[in-house]
Amino acid sequence: MTPSNLLDALLRASVAGGIATTVAWLLLIFARNRVPASRRAWIWWLVAAQFLTAAIPAHRIVLPFSENPPAITSVAPPTRIVAAQTGVAAHQISSQILPAAPRTVAGSLALLVLAAWLLGVALAVVLHLRALRRIEGIWKAAEPYDPDPEEALVLRCGRSRRKQPEVRVTAELDVPVTLAGWMPRILLPAGYGELPSHARHLVLAHECAHVARRDLLLGWLPAATEVLFWFHPLARWSVREYGQAREEACDAMALHRTQASPRSYGELLVHFGVASRPIPSTASCGSPTRSALLRRLLVLDSHSSTWGRIAGAILIAVAVLSLAPLTLHAHDDRDSREDKGTPKSPAELEIERFAYLLVQPGGNTMSGAMKMGGGYNDHERAQAAQKRMGGGMIWWFRLDRTQYGVNDPETLASVRAVLQKQDELQRRMLEDFDHDLELLHGRMERLQPKVERLEHRTMQLEEDREALEEDRDSGKKSQAELQRRLQEIERSRMEIEREREPLARQQEEISRQMEAVTERREAVRPEWERQELELRGQLRRIAEDAVRRGVARKL
Repeated sequence: MTPSNLLDALLRASVAGGIATTVAWLLLIFARNRVPASRRAWIWWLVAAQFLTAAIPAHRIVLPFSENPPAITSVAPPTRIVAAQTGVAAHQISSQILPAAPRTVAGSLALLVLAAWLLGVALAVVLHLRALRRIEGIWKAAEPYDPDPEEALVLRCGRSRRKQPEVRVTAELDVPVTLAGWMPRILLPAGYGELPSHARHLVLAHECAHVARRDLLLGWLPAATEVLFWFHPLARWSVREYGQAREEACDAMALHRTQASPRSYGELLVHFGVASRPIPSTASCGSPTRSALLRRLLVLDSHSSTWGRIAGAILIAVAVLSLAPLTLHAHDDRDSREDKGTPKSPAELEIERFAYLLVQPGGNTMSGAMKMGGGYNDHERAQAAQKRMGGGMIWWFRLDRTQYGVNDPETLASVRAVLQKQDELQRRMLEDFDHDLELLHGRMERLQPKVERLEHRTMQLEEDREALEEDRDSGKKSQAELQRRLQEIERSRMEIEREREPLARQQEEISRQMEAVTERREAVRPEWERQELELRGQLRRIAEDAVRRGVARKL
């Protein structure tokens, strides 16, 4: 990659990421406290990811152009119509876009800008590594902390089958910090032991929320965005918003697990006050600024609404789709034939000018390519022609808007030989991939009912929890009964999570296999399209020869 290409990628990513940041901010500013913090964290995480993925060159998907797009119908094998519609010969047009700029001045300027960017990236990396080295040194010098039974229960972090995080105490920090590593680690400030029992539980619940949400792993992507786009204010701002939403999500999870009041939790946040911003491999209970602390306090007493959760899910889905490095381009084949370069596909093989169907006795169409809609109904016309020609096997084709029917044995034998080659080509190059994809789709569909059943159980537990909270507010049930029911709900939720983990691993593995099969299929597709076009050319020549010999009946 040349310096100019790298700068183009940075510029493209900067613009796309800036737009994504602005759109996310405008949509969330009207419903900040109604969209759950956990979903806001995902939205800002995806916005940060947009800066990185937008730098990847987009793959062009060229769509056929038509003022009134007709519906296309294909007869087995269905993939033949794709070659007829899109063509097969790849044509490079990059040299025709713009003349090359002078390389002396432009190249030197590009190198200077690139050198400045690399210097900023190197400086950011050095600062992060120094901070990481410092925090690791603090951890090694910290004293081990022995939690009491209640604290040990909180430290399970919803990870009943895994080892609980290791906890140490240090005088080097003023706020609790969770560190990344092979196993999660929690550093507590020296004054932690002086806090009341309920406050200590809240501190551990917040830090364990970071562990349960895998924030220490996910946080590296926004950190990479901040390092690579150190010059972009919106990139740094989106990373800060991600960190803010992440802390608010952990606050909500800690409140939910401990059943503490927002007031007591707010007092704890005020106690820790404002602390320096953590490095990427840490997550802290403190707030980096006074405004961030105020926002966390205000969110404690807010409640997300149903439409807010739905809106957050929609925003996440849209953000995920926007990460795909694909661009759609309408393309007019009529214009391509007028270009100076090689046309996309031979004009005489366009389906508007050449379509064909092999019709069996009884009107059943076998193999071919046809067009439906936009004034075309090739399937019906082929069946009508077969009836008019006595009901036997015929080869119907449309050649330059004129329809013909052929029942000449010699011509039918030639057509069937070419169609047999098409079937063999289909089986040899694509059928194995299609079969593998079909099997993987079947496996994924068999997993879906199990996943939906777990989601339904999770929703029921959430509804039960909300009902208990209403009973608590209204005083309809005793605190002991409420606490017992909440513990039952939490145990059920943990059981669901244990059942969900293997399903998620299976889905992820199937998705990876599907992606690998699709990549291999796309790798052989250009060669398949080239050979498919050659066979269609043979059919065109057979049709023209039948017209010249007079064995093709004009309809």
